[in-house]
Amino acid sequence: MCVCVFLHSQSVQPGGKNLPDTLKGIAPDLPESTMQVINGIVSNSTVAPTGRRWERGVLRFALNIWSLSPKAYQDMSDTLKLPSVRLLQYYKNIIHQKSGFLDEVFQWMLDTADQKGVPQSGRRGGIVFDEMAIQQDLQLDSRENQANLVGAVDLGTTAKHMDIIRHQASKKVLATHALQFEFLGHSGFMFPFGHFASPGAQAYHLIDLFWKSVSKPLEYGFHVDFCLFDGASANRSFLKAMFYPSQPLQGQNFRMSVPNIMVPGARIVLGMDIKHVIKRLRNNAYSSGDSPEHTRKLKWKDCFIVWEHWEKAVMWDMTENPEMNRIHHKLTKEHLNLSCSTKMRNHLAEDCLNSSMLHLMELYARSLSNGDHLRGTIEFLRHTSQLVSFSQDNRNVTDAGDSRLVQLFEVSEWFTKWEREVNQLDDTPRAKQQMLMSWETREDVQFTCHSLREIITERISSGESSLPSRINSDVVENFFCQQRAKNGSCSNPTYLQYSKGVNTVIIASRGRRAPRNRILG
Repeated sequence: MCVCVFLHSQSVQPGGKNLPDTLKGIAPDLPESTMQVINGIVSNSTVAPTGRRWERGVLRFALNIWSLSPKAYQDMSDTLKLPSVRLLQYYKNIIHQKSGFLDEVFQWMLDTADQKGVPQSGRRGGIVFDEMAIQQDLQLDSRENQANLVGAVDLGTTAKHMDIIRHQASKKVLATHALQFEFLGHSGFMFPFGHFASPGAQAYHLIDLFWKSVSKPLEYGFHVDFCLFDGASANRSFLKAMFYPSQPLQGQNFRMSVPNIMVPGARIVLGMDIKHVIKRLRNNAYSSGDSPEHTRKLKWKDCFIVWEHWEKAVMWDMTENPEMNRIHHKLTKEHLNLSCSTKMRNHLAEDCLNSSMLHLMELYARSLSNGDHLRGTIEFLRHTSQLVSFSQDNRNVTDAGDSRLVQLFEVSEWFTKWEREVNQLDDTPRAKQQMLMSWETREDVQFTCHSLREIITERISSGESSLPSRINSDVVENFFCQQRAKNGSCSNPTYLQYSKGVNTVIIASRGRRAPRNRILG
């Protein structure tokens, strides 16, 4: 921007032959793409609005800025001659986003991967899917002299026929959720390639869409090795249905993978999102205690694991240590007093179960005259901290014997042993149930630990490495956050708003600087 203003002040002839030489004189190391943008802006500075012609590089630059911040783009337009917002909207909406897996979107995904230089090994990866609540509304979508009603459930023809068989009737229902599918490559390349208007997808819906989401990317050179999702009841039913008539972690070789019917000899690992499991573990500890609002009282051997231990340890840390010298300085009242919204935040759960919390609990136990009653909580934190550490680890795993993979196995074994010991007690079934975490959480821990180990070992067996911190569903959660932010105060958009926001989020992600270990779509 500063260079463009300087060129204006120096009376450089727009579009003249001396412009490239002037740019090189000002900034000799300027990239060719940047020079193209500056040249395009300056060349159009004296041209009437109807006569301006913009090169691809200028349009891409303008789209990136406008998608990230329309207000910032407007401020820049007040100083520089940039493409109009109407023109940018036209280019943004060239691909008409609607429910389903669209060839145009997969071509965009392929072009983006080529542009980013994603290697063939990086075009192998996984599918992450999740649902976001939307407003129930039927809206008119006008495009190319056609008007369509958008907002009704649309999960594809197969799902429609299965619903007719199940309900013995054909009826239109308004969608309550947007079901989003996103590709996550082993090298970090990510791209949202499909979404559906959903009533809250059931297992039989997911089975159909899952195999379509495996076969369609394959047509464009993207191979699916794993699939991640959260622990919703429909997802759990989908997981078990994929292994029917056996069960996950049973049968041949104790595996969490199923044969890939699209690629003979290949397998696809199915697993729960580790971030979701960490939140479940924290929520179970939060619901453990003696007061009437607590639904559990977790017990390991002869020691109880109750949320009061966390509260007292944090209060001791705040009282005994000055603010700058606190043992676990990240913990706040927001970590201890959870609401419906704070229960969904990953970092709050991780801070309560990580190695810093383990260290604080051990020091707090030593400060007491008799801290033996905290042994259960310390043992619990010793294993949850390993899960948190694994989910945040930015070091590649290159060896199947890596200690981090061994720790995952030890965590799953510890939770299995805990359940076995409680079930052997001479007590009522209800009392035993309160001593343990929910059966969903116990199941999710096993699914997660074994699926992560299998994803990584399969990757290593092919001669590649794997990054633990990348194998989660943060990509689709971040996508939902951007969708909510795009609509301002309306945190749950209609399906039409959601569809129109997809291209904006993709373009904004391309314009944002990529994290060190990721290549944004």
